[in-house]
Amino acid sequence: MSPAYGMFVTRTRPARDAVRAALRYPGPLVTAVARDASRSDSIRVADRSIPLRGFGFESRADPADITVLTGIRMFRSPRMSGLLFAAGVDDVGDGGCLMVGDWATFESMSELVDSFHSHPGRIVFPAEGTAVPYRDIPASAYGVAHRLIAAGVRPGETVGVLAPNSSGFVAGFFGAVVAGAAACVLPVRLTGNDPMAQFGPMIAAARMRHVLVAGAFGQFGAELASRCDVTVIRVEECALSADPPAVAPARPSDTAVLQFSSGSTAAPKGVLISHRAALSATAGSAVRAGVTAEDRILLWAPLFHDLGLFGLLTAMAAGAEAHLMPTVQFIRDTAGALRYLADIRGTGLTGSNFAFDRMITAAGGDALGGSDLSRWRFAVNGGERVTATTLHRFPKALAPWGVRPGVMIPGYALAEATFSVTGNIPGNVTRTVAAQLDSLTSGERAEIRAEAEPRSGATTLVSLGAATDRMEIRLTGPSGAAVADGYCGEVEIRGPALMTGYLDDPAATAAAFHDGWLRTGDIGFLSERELFVCGRIKDMIILSGRNLYAEDLEAVAGQVPGVYRRHCVALVDPAAEQAVLVVESDEPDGPAVAQLVRTAVAQACGLPDVAVHVVGKGQLPRTTSGKWRRSATRELLGRISTPDHRG
Repeated sequence: MSPAYGMFVTRTRPARDAVRAALRYPGPLVTAVARDASRSDSIRVADRSIPLRGFGFESRADPADITVLTGIRMFRSPRMSGLLFAAGVDDVGDGGCLMVGDWATFESMSELVDSFHSHPGRIVFPAEGTAVPYRDIPASAYGVAHRLIAAGVRPGETVGVLAPNSSGFVAGFFGAVVAGAAACVLPVRLTGNDPMAQFGPMIAAARMRHVLVAGAFGQFGAELASRCDVTVIRVEECALSADPPAVAPARPSDTAVLQFSSGSTAAPKGVLISHRAALSATAGSAVRAGVTAEDRILLWAPLFHDLGLFGLLTAMAAGAEAHLMPTVQFIRDTAGALRYLADIRGTGLTGSNFAFDRMITAAGGDALGGSDLSRWRFAVNGGERVTATTLHRFPKALAPWGVRPGVMIPGYALAEATFSVTGNIPGNVTRTVAAQLDSLTSGERAEIRAEAEPRSGATTLVSLGAATDRMEIRLTGPSGAAVADGYCGEVEIRGPALMTGYLDDPAATAAAFHDGWLRTGDIGFLSERELFVCGRIKDMIILSGRNLYAEDLEAVAGQVPGVYRRHCVALVDPAAEQAVLVVESDEPDGPAVAQLVRTAVAQACGLPDVAVHVVGKGQLPRTTSGKWRRSATRELLGRISTPDHRG
């Protein structure tokens, strides 16, 4: 029997009702899955036959003609009499496994918290040397919720959460949600002169009256209260409670999370994420990666970033064992983080492309020693452009420690879609294609071929996978009409994980949608149902009738010796009709680095006249999520008087 690995997620009320009814079935639950799940008529759960229409299926390998799963694990909620989540993991054939889940029956994040009473998993906090069983989370969340309500928090208002990757964050975030509020995780980068200046405007924009602080970030409490006129509550001072607060149940359409976008091309916007969107996004991500209660996932991204927050929620909702490492610990000691992943026999990790570059560097010496990473099953790469160089180097660099090709699964995500929109399947080697730059224009057919060394005027693009469960993708041309597969257009998405809109900005919300589809602002194309993103419309550089993407110039410049850790930003000078690259370097001969960059861009992109400015490392401005702030880079460029400016 061939190994199968996948999950079914119900989408229709009849299917959900049938699974709920199965809870009352006295015998073991048995599910029969046919080989071609997309065309089969039904699956069998207990004594019920459930139509497969409304189910999604992902497979790492083709299942046998009939696969049988027994022993489904049940999780219940005190708020509901029916099933909230049913998951079963069992050996199938040659060691594969299958997971059945009914995520759609969660009506709110509060019900997810309630379900933790029966979860067997836990969250481990390496920096604290502690672990919190999932079953203990409701009591801490209820306690925080009671304290918030006593302080005057009303359903529907926004509560700020300022905490590092810690147990205090978990209690605070879920406590705000259980209280009926929308949780807003406030960003803070301790490297700035005034960390509070980063989130002060967000507190004002969301009209927050209460902010929860925890851990090391409690140091900001007194100043927050005086400067922002808010009530500050320390999570650690909230008593535990066995009883949930008596508040009206949240509706699926109510706001659960206020997520501020990164602001890489504009000022950050408040993105309203409903309970329905949050639950749908976590379900879709878990389906695509095949996350189960057997997984051990290392998470380190900051929790004010969607990759960190919803990566954690995905792991928790699936019952996986989550290991929440402080961001600074991963950045400062990436080799140590990989050793830790090996020590826990970890199976999953999430990160952005730059994090995988750090892992490649960490594997270059002997810092990993005799670590065994052979159990590592998936590594989600999202949040910024995934480069072909990183995709190819990663498995080669980590192969001596047991990492197999197909572990990295690039995906496409944006705050307005809560989390992942697309993703590759673990175990499948991600496709790359070589595309002619001149063909990557909206409405034109993308000229692609199987990836090899790209010729001059070409770029290598990485597949970001197919749409996740219940999400749809289409590409639209300049006229707004959908274009055929293989043609370039603006990426538009539709599905239950989309945002409700932007905070207090109906005009921006209306502009973001087109006939019910979210306009992402990215140009891409579909090939064999997989999404390839060329670049952002706003970052397009138009010179002499040619359309180029800033990311392509940056990919070339970042490979040049002397450019510090690929830190570079591409812009255009419209007055001079010239592309401009600002690169960081710690080399003593800045003009020489600039000349190397000019030569590389001319050869790879066919641009003979590129202005290159060299700045010292750390001078290029970033967003709180680590992306380059292009508008701020333009301001920096205005202060640069010479090509080599490293003051």
